[in-house]
Amino acid sequence: MKKGIIITGLQCSGKTTKAREIATQFAKENVVWITARDKRQYSSPFAFSDCTKDTQLIIIEEIMKVRDVKFFFNCISEGVWVNKKGKNPFIINPQIVLVCQYKIIKTQLPTGASFTNRFDVIECSYQSVKS
Repeated sequence: MKKGIIITGLQCSGKTTKAREIATQFAKENVVWITARDKRQYSSPFAFSDCTKDTQLIIIEEIMKVRDVKFFFNCISEGVWVNKKGKNPFIINPQIVLVCQYKIIKTQLPTGASFTNRFDVIECSYQSVKS
């Protein structure tokens, strides 16, 4: 089981930049980016249809609520079901990176051992200087 990563921080704090930095450790074709602004996008049976059996990293951006983090906790624990129309579904176990919007702060995340054993939390604090 690969440990997931949660990236939190204020708006413009460098969260997406950090996710891109993590993605550079993998071959470009083995990384899938998903936007979670609309929950239906990732709760749909075909939410992960862009993944292949070779997918090693899934980055989910714009996580808006703590309960959505808990949804992905199950994906890390049990694997990600990939359904493609007209094909047999399969399970993959990639690393998952969750990029949380500024509304989710580190102190709101679960603190139990089962959670901390599956996620590392990175809190971005970069603030650009306006000139």
